[in-house]
Amino acid sequence: MYNKQVTGGIITLLFVLFLIYEPDYKNVNNIPKSGLLVFAHRGFGNYGPDNSLAAVRMAIEAEIDGVDLDGQMTVDGKLVIYHDPKLDRLTDGTGSLKEKTLAQLKELDLGFKFGEKFRGEKISTYEDVLKEVNGRLKIFVELKTSTIGSDSSEDIAVGLIQKYNAHDWAYLSSFNPFVLYRIKKLDEKVKTMFIFKDVNVDPDILKEIHPTDTKGIPWMLRNEFCRSLIRRWTKPDFLSAEITVNKKTVRKLIGKGYPLFLWPPNNEGDILQSINDNPYGIITDEPILAKNMRVQL
Repeated sequence: MYNKQVTGGIITLLFVLFLIYEPDYKNVNNIPKSGLLVFAHRGFGNYGPDNSLAAVRMAIEAEIDGVDLDGQMTVDGKLVIYHDPKLDRLTDGTGSLKEKTLAQLKELDLGFKFGEKFRGEKISTYEDVLKEVNGRLKIFVELKTSTIGSDSSEDIAVGLIQKYNAHDWAYLSSFNPFVLYRIKKLDEKVKTMFIFKDVNVDPDILKEIHPTDTKGIPWMLRNEFCRSLIRRWTKPDFLSAEITVNKKTVRKLIGKGYPLFLWPPNNEGDILQSINDNPYGIITDEPILAKNMRVQL
């Protein structure tokens, strides 16, 4: 009886240690680091229409290291680059993006609300962006899928990365661990990034851009213990932490060797703080400012 209790106690202790302990990051397939990387948030941050090809071209011309974009599925099964679930804020259209066909989306103007010189800019597909970039910078595209089941965005994105031989410069990101898991099952060479934050979405922002979403980010994705289990399960190549994430968590993950991006530091103070945290890179709406500060430091 005593031996059984001891054995049971040891097994329980080992199980608890397994849950608590997270090994160092050791992904030999990851790209080597060559200094802090600066990525432009949503294309070219504050200087181009949100998630537009025009913004991507601006980032290329400015020799930014990469761009961070958002991907969603249309009702006819096309993967397009667009941030909000609704069309009202960023275009001259209305209603839900996922209820529109690609042809209907192509009729909308994505640029005029940002500035008159961008009038006529159209919503692009993921394939449009891959063809435009063609390896001239790196791309993170967040697949915005909130369900456990697949909406086929992973299949399309992975297929296009394979088609354009873009494994070295086109990466896929998500808050959703099931998306990241499915990507690796489809092609383990496709690089993934797990996005996370400690706090829920601001209610005012949630109401503005996600009017049908009343919950925001699930609690388990805001809990570091749960995220540790998720990292071991999905094996992401990169991490993307909002700048409000607990600094101890950030330092721990960087110390374990994770290539971690911080987002979105958008003023000199936040950019300087983020650079001093020694991340792999930053994702910012002020990419030129961040690039210049990187050079000066």
